[in-house]
Amino acid sequence: MKTYFLIVFSFISPGSVTAQEKVKDTLFFKYDDSYIYEEESAPMKFLLKEKNSDEELSFKGIEILNNLKPKKVLCLKEFIHQPQFYNRDKPQKLKNYELVNFFSDTIVYLVRKLGNKTQYIKVYPIVIIYD
Repeated sequence: MKTYFLIVFSFISPGSVTAQEKVKDTLFFKYDDSYIYEEESAPMKFLLKEKNSDEELSFKGIEILNNLKPKKVLCLKEFIHQPQFYNRDKPQKLKNYELVNFFSDTIVYLVRKLGNKTQYIKVYPIVIIYD
């Protein structure tokens, strides 16, 4: 079985910079062990417990910060289960490409509590395709 990784980055070429650059939105999601988990064999790789049979959405951690002050921390499961990202009536419920496109235009943090400390893990989306 072959596995393919699709990593989405936003690159700006020097010639495409304009006077008005779009500022990316920032979203904070609660790290909920019932819906997302860190892969034991690959630190800073976060997998959803819910996935399609031939592909899965995961997040790769870029950095950990400890001193952010988010205005609101969202539930990742509720966010992903919105109709534009999720179709309850199909066998492949998650719309991974729509999610990756959305998250690639957004700065995403997973908010994890460890004891009395809070970690803000900056992540980017990855779609893993199984062949």
